[in-house]
Amino acid sequence: MEDLEMIRKSSSPYSSPVLAVKKKDGSNRVCIDYRRLNKLTTFDPQPMTPPADIFQGMESTSQSLTSIKATGRYPCARRTFQRRLL
Repeated sequence: MEDLEMIRKSSSPYSSPVLAVKKKDGSNRVCIDYRRLNKLTTFDPQPMTPPADIFQGMESTSQSLTSIKATGRYPCARRTFQRRLL
């Protein structure tokens, strides 16, 4: 897959080793070892505010909020990223 440039090596501390294992039926299972990533992850003791509570507090601020609630999407500019070729 590296030769086909589908994947590339990474030295990121957040990368995790991946291994494809054959199942009994001949199909592949992807196994990822997240132990190193789990060591870097910190617990956030403050729970996330439910989206319904956020929208309830914003209802009087904007008419466009109705469309955001209906679609679940927020209109924003998009950036495209390209891999640098060496």
